[in-house]
Amino acid sequence: RATDPQAGLHAMTSIPNAAPLSASRLRTTRAKHLNRVPEISHLGRRALHQTVSTRASNEAVATSVEDDGLPLRYDPRASEEYFRHRPLMVATRATEIIGLTANWGLGVWMDEKRGLKDENKRTRARQLRNLLTALGPTFVKAGQALSIRVDLLPKEYLEELRQLQDNVPSYPTDTARKLIEKELKMPSWRGGVDAIFSEFPEQPIAAASLGQVYRARVKATGLEVAVKVQRPNMLPGILLDLYLLRVAVPILKKSKNLNTDLVGIVDEWGTRFVDELDYRREGRKAAQF
Repeated sequence: RATDPQAGLHAMTSIPNAAPLSASRLRTTRAKHLNRVPEISHLGRRALHQTVSTRASNEAVATSVEDDGLPLRYDPRASEEYFRHRPLMVATRATEIIGLTANWGLGVWMDEKRGLKDENKRTRARQLRNLLTALGPTFVKAGQALSIRVDLLPKEYLEELRQLQDNVPSYPTDTARKLIEKELKMPSWRGGVDAIFSEFPEQPIAAASLGQVYRARVKATGLEVAVKVQRPNMLPGILLDLYLLRVAVPILKKSKNLNTDLVGIVDEWGTRFVDELDYRREGRKAAQF
């Protein structure tokens, strides 16, 4: 199947004589032809253990929460319980969102007051795209969803938000290498990434809101593969943003006198969004397909 920068690579193949791997936010896929890649292994979230010398896998049962109580799936009640005990974390993120959003909102308000709404529409749309990018993956995903809503947004906004589909900044490769070493339990003193791959580039071939993909070569077999590495600290950040959205949307609903179940929309979207972080599930679906 074709490589999709938003959903990652969709298929994999086995690597003979490979050592057992343990990974939670990493997928490795054959990349000789990135638009057609068979199955290598399902490297998904939390305690996935698999020997990739055969197609059979021995997956550990994923726990429902992290050691500190962080839910591993989107569960509104569990998230509320988790963040209720972390008021400083919640307040810090809420302040960040409000601070970054206020300037843009003030500009839109001033345009309306001065009769410059149409004249400045393209500028405000560009500013909104940059704002969503700065706010992180949850808001980038929201922007991507809005980019196809011709019934909600004018053309200028749709055109700017569509850039979020394939124009997301990458994060440093040094960070990605450290994540790989941590997930595959191959620290730098044991050779790190260079002990696993004979070739691993400095720049990804694709970057998306959830992760980025590298073209690499497996040292033990010589196979050219694509390695998809999730952005760091994705789960806690996304769950916190969804928690804050659930707090905010009832206020929006009341102020705008809306009949839509906004909380229900957030929950439905949040469930699908958090599921995308599970690369193991993604790998299973690819293998079944």
